[in-house]
Amino acid sequence: MKDIIKRDSVKRYTILIPTYNRPNHLRRLLSYYNKFGENYNIIIADSSPNESKKLNKNIISKFSKFDILYIDKHSPTTDLCHKLSDALNYVNTKYCVVCADNDFIYVEDVARAIVALLEKCTQSTVYNIDSGYSTSV
Repeated sequence: MKDIIKRDSVKRYTILIPTYNRPNHLRRLLSYYNKFGENYNIIIADSSPNESKKLNKNIISKFSKFDILYIDKHSPTTDLCHKLSDALNYVNTKYCVVCADNDFIYVEDVARAIVALLEKCTQSTVYNIDSGYSTSV
């Protein structure tokens, strides 16, 4: 069952964070995003064991400025592809970025990537390689 902590559909894009058994990584990542604006939703898809899920819920509750959808229905044996596929069903923004709990995205670069998409309407994907942009169909 999913646990909705807070959700607002008026944001520009969604950051999808898959996590597994790394509460400290999740805390660090949310602390990093806490330094930036709030022009995005966050979806956290958690397949951790129950003890880590409890810690993750507690961590998430401390970041109330964010619009966070916490999905905890996945078991520890759920593979990443199925977890992401399910979590993508909850995205309600036009754009989405996937960022694992042990990675960081530059929030400013997401806005630039969206501009790149808008300028090249025929493209469907933008990805960042060493802070240089590439587009693909």
